[in-house]
Amino acid sequence: MKKHYHLVGIGGIGMGGLAGLLLAKGHKVTGSDAKDSDMVNMLRQQGADIAVGHNASNVTQPDFVAVSTAIKPDNPEIISARAKNIPILRRAELLSQLMLEYKTIAVTGAHGKTTTSSMILHTLQVNDLSPMGAIGGIVRTLSTNIALGQGNYFVAEVDDSDGTHLFFHPDYSVITNMDKEHMDFYRDLDHIAELYEKYLKQTNEQGMIFICGDDINLAAVAKSTGRVFRTFGLNNENRMRPEEITIEGLQSKFDCILAGKSLGRVVLNVPGRHNIINALACISVCLEIGLKFADIVKGLESFRGVERRFQFLGEKNGVVIYDDYAHHPTEIAATCKVAKTLKANKVKRIVGVFQPHRYTRLKHLWKEFQGCFEGCDSLLVTDVYAASEKPIEGVGAELFVEEMKKNTKIEVIYVNRDKLLESVLSFIRPGDLVLTLGAGDITKLGKELIHGKL
Repeated sequence: MKKHYHLVGIGGIGMGGLAGLLLAKGHKVTGSDAKDSDMVNMLRQQGADIAVGHNASNVTQPDFVAVSTAIKPDNPEIISARAKNIPILRRAELLSQLMLEYKTIAVTGAHGKTTTSSMILHTLQVNDLSPMGAIGGIVRTLSTNIALGQGNYFVAEVDDSDGTHLFFHPDYSVITNMDKEHMDFYRDLDHIAELYEKYLKQTNEQGMIFICGDDINLAAVAKSTGRVFRTFGLNNENRMRPEEITIEGLQSKFDCILAGKSLGRVVLNVPGRHNIINALACISVCLEIGLKFADIVKGLESFRGVERRFQFLGEKNGVVIYDDYAHHPTEIAATCKVAKTLKANKVKRIVGVFQPHRYTRLKHLWKEFQGCFEGCDSLLVTDVYAASEKPIEGVGAELFVEEMKKNTKIEVIYVNRDKLLESVLSFIRPGDLVLTLGAGDITKLGKELIHGKL
């Protein structure tokens, strides 16, 4: 039976993706967002009725109102829905409902879940399994974050930032790693482990659990469930691991070892050792559901990554520009390592441009952020992207730079956000690799540099 869904915050990548899935299934979709965007305009073209601005009058009498995590409880549309006794679904709850009729492959974890879920989705597509999919980033081979397949599988990236991963009961669960992330929601690492254990126990017993065995905390969580699970990772103790790794520029190659036996050579056209781990997760899942190794390798070699994951934006006047979503110290360190591998004849200097994302993250990971930029020759740090948070006293970009200068040999400079473009233009020179880092509006900078006076 077709339903009417009203999505508050429909312009976000997660909510917008769900709107696209609902429209494809023939449901009526209305929604609202703070402003127009490419996502909003695309959904309008697909048949959604979307208002700009949040107003109680936007909520007529839908069957469900769905809300993104960015929307506050005092939003007028949420208040209106409650007054009308309309069921309110969180984004994860809606996604979990859409997945019910499928064999589900869910990927979560602190880092790498977008790329890992995209790799699995792409590999299933290449092998004609026609999966449904909902990913938290734009998959380059799709130019979107959803897949509207006709097959039996649904591949989803599952957000664990606020505990809503507990809405899911997957057939196949992948956890990439554990880390001190989203500490505005979690009490500590033990709290993260507690919810991961509950999540893994909700995996279908006829399916399988996959975890990165390199992460000893995650391995302990998997063992505590009492369930059978598979491990992947770089260490020799893992059921699936790589050997004979070679990295040339942005391409990686390795022998895939399963239970001590070589399956064959894998070629990746996405950079970094962290993507080798992501690929091992993909191979593990795809073998479990019955794909042949040679067919999985074909899928991985043709995978081109996700937007904002070490994304090459262009080259102008001898300066190459990359953009990355990395906003956690672990992610930043991995991205800077990739950049460092490109420092050869053509690249003389790596210039990082970092925008901290959320005051709470900077506060909780202050020391970790101080040491994660190894590989950069110079680092420009701009103001915190608040993401609706209020400032925290003693936490800010200027203070961060002053302290970092005491603890690093890297040249570190604070730059006001309003003057960032002109400051970067005056700082960089031919032979530089510029790497923009962060989950906020720092992503605009690379394109501004290319189209500006560089």
